[in-house]
Amino acid sequence: MAIFRGTGGAGSANDDVTVTTVTTKASEAAASASAASSSASSASTSATSATNSASTATTKASEASTSKDTATTKASEASTSATAAASSATAAAASAATVAQDIGTSDSPTFAGLTINGAIVASSTVDGRDLQTDGSKLDGIEASATADQSNAEIRTAVEAASNSNVFTDADHSKLNAIEASATADQTDAQIRTAVEAASDSNVFTDADHTKLNGVAASSNNYVHPNHSGEVTSTADGATVIASAVVDEANLKISNSPTNGQFLSAQSGNTGGLTWAVPTNTTYSVGDGGLTTNDFTNDDHSKLNAIEASADVTDATNVTAAGALMDSELAGIAAVKATTGTFLSADESKLDGIAASANNYVHPNHSGEVTSTSDGATVIVDNIVDEANLKVSNAPTNGYALTAQSGDAGGMTWASLVGKQTMWIPAGAMYPSTTNPCSDLEQVQTTALRPDLKVLDFATGADEFAQFSIAFPKSWNEGTLTFQPFWTVTGTNTGTVAWQLGGIAVSSDDTINTAFGTLVATTALAHSGTSNDLMMSAESGAVTIAGSPAANDVCFFQVNRDVSADTQSGDARLLGIKLFFTNDALTDA
Repeated sequence: MAIFRGTGGAGSANDDVTVTTVTTKASEAAASASAASSSASSASTSATSATNSASTATTKASEASTSKDTATTKASEASTSATAAASSATAAAASAATVAQDIGTSDSPTFAGLTINGAIVASSTVDGRDLQTDGSKLDGIEASATADQSNAEIRTAVEAASNSNVFTDADHSKLNAIEASATADQTDAQIRTAVEAASDSNVFTDADHTKLNGVAASSNNYVHPNHSGEVTSTADGATVIASAVVDEANLKISNSPTNGQFLSAQSGNTGGLTWAVPTNTTYSVGDGGLTTNDFTNDDHSKLNAIEASADVTDATNVTAAGALMDSELAGIAAVKATTGTFLSADESKLDGIAASANNYVHPNHSGEVTSTSDGATVIVDNIVDEANLKVSNAPTNGYALTAQSGDAGGMTWASLVGKQTMWIPAGAMYPSTTNPCSDLEQVQTTALRPDLKVLDFATGADEFAQFSIAFPKSWNEGTLTFQPFWTVTGTNTGTVAWQLGGIAVSSDDTINTAFGTLVATTALAHSGTSNDLMMSAESGAVTIAGSPAANDVCFFQVNRDVSADTQSGDARLLGIKLFFTNDALTDA
């Protein structure tokens, strides 16, 4: 240990002061300073770790946040250690002052204070701390270092660093511009498929190659004179019936149509076609039908009496007719030169013949329409298709061709499916358990006249009845409308309004489901005559809740909407008519 003596001379050994306390306190101060340095170093390391973690922000953001929290904690610890070091140093100074005071009050000469010239060298740690090591660490922390940087400050620092690999807003924008599932490794086959599927790609496909193989070598571009009008011809001379030109009059059918009849195939009939609902045919004598100029048996007998190759110009026949032969008449040339009625007609006929007229024979046509030597054209069998027909509208699959005299071509395509109706009598309904209408009742109007099965709905509050339907599969599962049929026993002319809602339930679905939105009819006034049948107007669209599907069971709830009507008596519901749409002819 170090021993100090008073400056006044060599005092007694008892006046020697052991400065163990000073040494101990100095050691404590050094240890605290070392701890502060170590904590500051840890804070610096943690800050560096936070920076490195932020450089991979896309995948290490959580680590950066954790490192930042660690850095903050370490900085706090460094601050605590520094405070402890300062406290230890203060305590050391206090102890030194105490020692000085002790020296000053001893038998040795009095000291105003303790002055130590030169460095204090500790041969061991002070309070367990190595002051030299801690001092080096503390020197490595820059002035004003902080461990409480915000996220924005850390991000700015990381983005400013080179090669930080941070995922920036610009990178995010670039990534957004790349479509989902984009790939850069498409095969040749995939690229070819994509190109061929594109419009105007001009790619030479296998189909094009097959087409080219089908073209003969040295083929020319010879163009056969084309025909126009209802029948056109192509370059090879084959004829084609133009679209939308074949009308009802062009069709070779065994009978004439009546509006609403269907065209059907009948192999035994003329042309193989007939209108589906035939009518009685009455033939009459006159123009366009059978005439009185028929070739009769008498005509046949008369013809048989004429000799083969009969010649009215032989002498016998001429004489019998009271005429003269050329050889019997002098000046026959002058007679022949005379212009008479017959000769004038011949002259007019000859004048109508063009100069150099030839005996041109129109060539025969082949293809969908053929022609004979006289130029008459005939449509071949099994060739007229839907495109050739002259119909007033375009068809939809499943439509039927019907006769309509007022439409273009005398025909139109008509749907065999569409709006359907279904009658639901009151007898098929039952009162709701909650807020029910009256039970089903049979009411007699007059003996042996129609009895009524009715459900009575009172005026005090809305009352309800229910029923269920399993619609046919041909239903399109769309919206419905309804029309109530009702009466009142009494003369009050107040109005009655009705509402309907529904829910569709599939197999394995719960039936315990709320009905869809109730849709009301327009309130209708009663006629004022007791037991008159009243038919309300058809309602608006009723949407069935529960996403209807084929084979569902639909449950319905009907009620009288007393808030919307004024009828003072009970409204008696006879039934409702449901309107629905089917999209198929059968339930197959």
